[in-house]
Amino acid sequence: MRDQTCRNKIRVGLRALFLLCAGCLLALSVEAAEPDGTQKENQPVQEAAADSGNNLKETELQTGEGMPQTDETEVSPTETDGASQTETGTQEEAELSQNKLALVKGKTYDLELLHASGDVVWKSSKKAVATVNSSGRVKAKKDGKCVITAECQGKDYQCTVMVGGGTKKAAANWLAQKYPVKKNQGKIVLAGSSSIRRWKTAPEMFAPYKVVRMGVGSTTPFHWLSWYKKLIVKYNPRAVVLYPGMGNAITQGYSEPETLEAVQELLTGLQKELPGVPIYFISTYPTERCEALWKKWNTCNRKIREFCKTRENLTYIDITPYLSEDGGPDASLLGNDGMHLNQKGYKVLEKYVVKKVKADLDNAKKESGKSTGKQTTASKTGKSK
Repeated sequence: MRDQTCRNKIRVGLRALFLLCAGCLLALSVEAAEPDGTQKENQPVQEAAADSGNNLKETELQTGEGMPQTDETEVSPTETDGASQTETGTQEEAELSQNKLALVKGKTYDLELLHASGDVVWKSSKKAVATVNSSGRVKAKKDGKCVITAECQGKDYQCTVMVGGGTKKAAANWLAQKYPVKKNQGKIVLAGSSSIRRWKTAPEMFAPYKVVRMGVGSTTPFHWLSWYKKLIVKYNPRAVVLYPGMGNAITQGYSEPETLEAVQELLTGLQKELPGVPIYFISTYPTERCEALWKKWNTCNRKIREFCKTRENLTYIDITPYLSEDGGPDASLLGNDGMHLNQKGYKVLEKYVVKKVKADLDNAKKESGKSTGKQTTASKTGKSK
């Protein structure tokens, strides 16, 4: 009986000991685990660290302690909501998607201020020429030139907009097709408004030099600012003769300063693109239908003549005195519309424009021949020695 009692006590004691040991093991297991239950997720990190030879402690892997730290978060450059960040977290400088636009009247274009870091306020310098709404959509209203400005964070970003009529653009495109660039290299390019377009006798007048006649009716210097590279520069002309509709610009309501600025910009652009090529600017002549504008036309003529005097290879040809009579237009040299030259009028151009251009080109040929002859002589002399 006594032996049975001892055995029972021993059995109870062993059971209690077993339960105690199991509890201790469970506690140790909980302490070793992560508080958020990610023990298994940390195992690959620890293994990778061990494989790479890093001797980081377990707590450093879990908290990031001992890892290189920076004051600023480094971000790879990515486009986010139209803005970009560099590796130092600084934002790229804002800029317009376009700095220059050439639009046909009635058409629209969506400008965008890239990398903008705040609200953008849009405005047009001439709403009569082109408008812009709050989202940057530009709408061409009238032939001319204006500036679209995007204001953001106290800075202005500008785009120059040139507007031309749809029919005029179609005519310009037709001329580009009529005179293929490859087949018309090195000729005299006549460019401008209806006075050029109606000059049908020009090819025979300029012979033996060949001409490309780029004339579009009712155009202004603003149109030619958009077209001169396409209709003049690409042809690598021997010479350029311009009558770009300066009078048309005044007639269509543009001020003298605006018109002069456009003409000067056109001439400057041509000289930059065609260094050394002679350019001839024909003065605006008086007409019966525009008597009220003669004074403004003459002011523009005088200013452009002064401008041409300051430039090499830029010649101003004043035909106004030869197409005038008693201070006004000579009606005998104008057509029935009282605006455009008749055949007698174009004979005046032949005498004062064509003659001047051909004489200059002939002289240039002679000078080039003399230079070539001297080089040939020098070469022969050198061989004989």
